[in-house]
Amino acid sequence: MQTLRTYVLLLPVLMGITLVGLAIQVTCLISIGRGREFCRKYLLRPLCLCIFTLFGIKIHIKGRENIPEGQVIYIGNHSSTLDMPAICALSLPRTRYFLSKYTYKFLPITLVASALGTFYLDLQNKPKKRSETFKRASSILKESGDSVFLTPEGMRVTSGEIGHFNKGAFHLAAELRVPLVPIFFYIPKAMDPGIGINTGSGNIVLHFLPAIDTSHWKAENVEEIKEEVRQILIDCHSEYHQTQVAI
Repeated sequence: MQTLRTYVLLLPVLMGITLVGLAIQVTCLISIGRGREFCRKYLLRPLCLCIFTLFGIKIHIKGRENIPEGQVIYIGNHSSTLDMPAICALSLPRTRYFLSKYTYKFLPITLVASALGTFYLDLQNKPKKRSETFKRASSILKESGDSVFLTPEGMRVTSGEIGHFNKGAFHLAAELRVPLVPIFFYIPKAMDPGIGINTGSGNIVLHFLPAIDTSHWKAENVEEIKEEVRQILIDCHSEYHQTQVAI
């Protein structure tokens, strides 16, 4: 039944993403990019909330008080297809995103993301191009003052663990020297589609953990730093999955 429901809802969801994507493209074109915040708040956020409502999914937010004012680098664990629409549903102020170029083939998503100033990363086998993207992103973010969300694990990790962290997010933080806020995504296994789309209904949690001061970070210490931050998410993962934290 869950699979049947997913495929019945797939067409209206794709149509909704496509129509909203076109509306965002037109709005950003007419406003010369100045309408991005309007699009995030009044087009993308309602779209994501509507999709979650269709699937019977409720988002619970914890630790919102841990979000500092001003520019922020948000990072999160990445275990599910639900992660990105969940973060978009929050409409975090002036926040851009990183996506893999793998997502280019999903045209409705590309319509939305490209207009909103998303940074597209090459796959891991092209480290030079990835490095160039992070340098370009750092320059743009310094000038714009925008916040950004990205996932250090890179790809979705469906093993039930916190995966290996890449260094890009932490080099970016060392460059910008703005607060870094880890977000733990808790999606119960029974409803988690993993890398697919066959999601169940239920409750998911986005838990904002205390902000980390990056003003003293240096590029040469990134390897050690990323493991320290990864451990914070590992500890939170253990708390949710071993003690069955109530939603």
